[in-house]
Amino acid sequence: GGNCVWYDETALLKEVETLLSKPIERMGIDMHLRPDLLKLKFGVEKDNAASNMVAQHLEELRPVVQKLASIESQAQSSFLKLRARFHKM
Repeated sequence: GGNCVWYDETALLKEVETLLSKPIERMGIDMHLRPDLLKLKFGVEKDNAASNMVAQHLEELRPVVQKLASIESQAQSSFLKLRARFHKM
């Protein structure tokens, strides 16, 4: 019931391992990473060219997104006012 989807996580894990052509390492019960993994910096780019390009693109989109948000707010307000106007009849 409800709005949930039940997944067979074991089967999904096997499918991913098949796609990767290798098993995915399991963490221990203590949930600690291996010491060699602690030395890695996750999410750090080797160069900032891609980040700079994405940041520039986001800045270009900012005024359009702000305008779209304003229009969306006006549309919802208009809909609610229209509904209230005709609901009274």
